[in-house]
Amino acid sequence: DYDAPLAQVLEDAELANVLGVAIDQLFQGRQIATKLSEAGLEVTPFPQTFQAYGGPMKTFERLWRAKKVHHGGHPVLRWMADNTNVATNHQGLLKPVKPGPHSPRKIDGITALCMAIDQRDRADPEDDGTSRYETEGVRSV
Repeated sequence: DYDAPLAQVLEDAELANVLGVAIDQLFQGRQIATKLSEAGLEVTPFPQTFQAYGGPMKTFERLWRAKKVHHGGHPVLRWMADNTNVATNHQGLLKPVKPGPHSPRKIDGITALCMAIDQRDRADPEDDGTSRYETEGVRSV
């Protein structure tokens, strides 16, 4: 049932003022991409390849090492992070992968995070992930 997740994405996009969505267009992805686009969201194809993940994985690794990636102790995200392995190709590009080709252990939350990093980098290539609160502090009136 793809209608329920699609409705949830559209609802969340409206609440969070989402401007764009990255999507793997394999299988039902192309149909979902069309519906998201018709609803007014900018849809960017994101193939599950080393080339597509190269930049976002580098950014993810930098943020991880700087301890700027937090999942708030969410048990499902923790489980997915524990399930995630990293593959490297001959060019040194990284890509998140499951522990085995037929593993039932999910990593979707981690791949979604990398796809979101790619969207953020496309929207603002100069953004290094630093919060304005870190550089400007908190102001109150």
